Amino acid sequence: MIDIISLIIVIMFISYGSIEAIGMIARFAGYKSSVYSFAIVLANQVYSLNRFNGFLIPPLLGLYIDLGGTVSGIKQIAIIGLLGVAFFLAILSWRMDAVSNIFVSALKEFEAHGRIGLRGWATALKLFDPSMKSRFWINRKYWLIFAQSFTSLLALSSVFIVNILSLRIPEFQSTILQSATLFSGVGNLVLNFYIFPTLAKAERNKDGEAFYLSAMFGKVLGCGVFSICLILLV
Repeated sequence: MIDIISLIIVIMFISYGSIEAIGMIARFAGYKSSVYSFAIVLANQVYSLNRFNGFLIPPLLGLYIDLGGTVSGIKQIAIIGLLGVAFFLAILSWRMDAVSNIFVSALKEFEAHGRIGLRGWATALKLFDPSMKSRFWINRKYWLIFAQSFTSLLALSSVFIVNILSLRIPEFQSTILQSATLFSGVGNLVLNFYIFPTLAKAERNKDGEAFYLSAMFGKVLGCGVFSICLILLV
């Protein structure tokens, strides 16, 4: 039973981290097609649906612990999940132009009809060109990379860190578990007061591609390097 729960957590965590990045690509599609308002609506829809997936992970981790899960087991789940997310984020970054074309078509459908039906998504998916590659090393924005790495570190590793600490310091278990919202809150401050305004300014200055690619690269670093290092240190 505990092995099945571990597998479910890993799968859900990988899907959560990967789909979160798709929301940013949807916003990038709005920059490419100059349909900014609809792109933000579509990105928020992706984020909202994905949040439900993310909300299911902490209770499953709690069940894993209640069934006898250990600190080493949580670390193993976390590292496998983080590596999986980093792998898919690297692919999405490399193919961001190709993936964003799907959303460009979907946004045009949304702009014309007020919704995106199954036929609209089917048409959009046909526009995916696997030969298209992003200019991955284009004009990196290092402060944005650092900021996005920091928010990804907080968003993706905090759920594991608080559970590990709650096992290590059981006398403060409730306090530690409740502090998970503090980590995500700090990450949201950086996201909404620096990253999103920076992207909006870049869109206005027609320099969005470099900034969006930098943000995606920051996600890869934050998930695949910094988060794993922090998990190992806890």
